[in-house]
Amino acid sequence: MMAMKLAYAVAIPAVVGFLFVTWWSRAGKGQSPFERLFLGFGIGTGMITFEMFILGLLRVPLTGAVVSSLQIATIALLGYLFYRAGITWHDILGWRAGRPEGTPGKATHLNRLVVLLVSAWIVAKVLFVLYEGFFLPEHTSDSWEHWSLGAKFIYYEKGLALDPANEHFFGTGYLKGQRYPLNVPLMQVWASICLGEAHEIYMKVWNALLFVSLVGLVFCSLRRKTTSATALLAAFFLASVPLLTYHALTAYADLPLCYYALGGLICFWDVVDAPRNGRAGDPRGMLALMGTCTALCAWTKMEGLFYVAAFSAALMLYYLNKRMPLRQSIAYFAPLALITAPWYVFLLFIGVPVSYGEGKMLEESITRGIHFQVIPMIAEQILFSANFNIIFPAFFLMMVLGWRKIVASGLKYLYAVVLSTMAMFLVLYLGTETYRWVMNLTAVNRNILTFIPMMYYVAALTAHRLLEGEETQDRWTE
Repeated sequence: MMAMKLAYAVAIPAVVGFLFVTWWSRAGKGQSPFERLFLGFGIGTGMITFEMFILGLLRVPLTGAVVSSLQIATIALLGYLFYRAGITWHDILGWRAGRPEGTPGKATHLNRLVVLLVSAWIVAKVLFVLYEGFFLPEHTSDSWEHWSLGAKFIYYEKGLALDPANEHFFGTGYLKGQRYPLNVPLMQVWASICLGEAHEIYMKVWNALLFVSLVGLVFCSLRRKTTSATALLAAFFLASVPLLTYHALTAYADLPLCYYALGGLICFWDVVDAPRNGRAGDPRGMLALMGTCTALCAWTKMEGLFYVAAFSAALMLYYLNKRMPLRQSIAYFAPLALITAPWYVFLLFIGVPVSYGEGKMLEESITRGIHFQVIPMIAEQILFSANFNIIFPAFFLMMVLGWRKIVASGLKYLYAVVLSTMAMFLVLYLGTETYRWVMNLTAVNRNILTFIPMMYYVAALTAHRLLEGEETQDRWTE
């Protein structure tokens, strides 16, 4: 019975998100159902938690019947839209232009063996993460203090406790950081609602499932844009990042944040790269998905606002450079405003400041001087201690070797997102009191982790341009 309840908790966001992504990406070509499922799972989860937040604001009890009815209504609405558009279930569940953009070449026995070994390693890693994720209870005090304890409170309260007379108003005493967005704790609340209890293992399985979706999304999206070899190697190296594996087994917000950031970047590349592949058309569907992923970055962690700034600036740069009508960008900014604005208006209304460190406002921290001592510490972590695999030397090597092709192509907009995000984190550490979290290693590695999947994705695209050229030859599979 417990397994069936947990399956329901996972299946509902997967179905809602899959249909949502399929609807908005229907003008695109080549997305496999697996890619739409991997992207849709996280989006569907974010949709549920945001709806739960709105229900909490309206003082509607967070019960299984209420939350589930919204999901069933969403599925019914999307099904009706598909019916009106003449889209069949075969279209929804099938491949669209099923082959990747590369053309197949001749595969050797050695290539097949390499593919088999790398694929087996990825499968083994995924099985390990799922096993540990579904059997290991939450074991970190930081996660308990910031997310899981608050999730238990909201579950037993059946709401956000917004009565001013309540001594635990909005989780006071349970939510250590009330300024932190609620996506992660409400993920755990949704699981608890479905299970009928705040199960200390199953309430936090989301990160293990998002790890699987993250690796799958990298492979499927890159296979569609590059070659099977490039996609498989990128997925392999990403899955083997030790810190990413650790975060798959805990209830931190950093893995969900890097998942949404990657999703936004993939959707952005579909917009930018469409004209080169002769698929230029109405980009509003992919812009809507990009805006949704970007908004869910802000809904997951405060640092998600950096991604909002990076994606918004890069998109505007793209539109201005291409002299395209800016009104198209409304499709991006609409979901961004719809999801982000209510949360920060709510914080303003209840008097909770958006602050950093130990509740200090950013303006207060900026006056303390520049902390250059963080630079060697960050460099030491990146190059030696943190072990993000080969991505930092590979990323910057690709950038140096391919700078001509980057500048001459749409890749420059992806680099603008990644590099501006890095710059914002660096400025934050140099100019505010958060430098302490670099020096004691409690935050810097986790913040770096949030843009690591984007680096793998961009580096793989660049390597493909350098090694394969414009005419892709997939020599790994038949």
